[in-house]
Amino acid sequence: MRRPAPVACKIRPLAPPTCFQRFLPHLLYAMTTLSTVQEMLAAEFDLAAERLQPDAKLVDLGVDSLATIEFLFKLEERFGLDLNSDPAPVDTVADIVSEVDRLLAAKAATAA
Repeated sequence: MRRPAPVACKIRPLAPPTCFQRFLPHLLYAMTTLSTVQEMLAAEFDLAAERLQPDAKLVDLGVDSLATIEFLFKLEERFGLDLNSDPAPVDTVADIVSEVDRLLAAKAATAA
């Protein structure tokens, strides 16, 4: 069987990035934060990974308010953040990820 000839790919270096290309770094950053938070929650509270969906409520996972605060302290150490400077309510896994991402972005903006 004969293979088709390779197609030359034209690179347009001055072409503006597509919406997906502009959003991709933020998406990958959030996915990394999500997976880290999920891994930490699973280890800290002995939870199955499939239960740690972004929309999972912490109360439904058996994580009470005191345990949430203690977990936030561990996130501070892991990510080098100060979560107490501007606290936001966290009720779901996605809330934790959003708060960490927001503070990481603010930290990066002040460092730049």
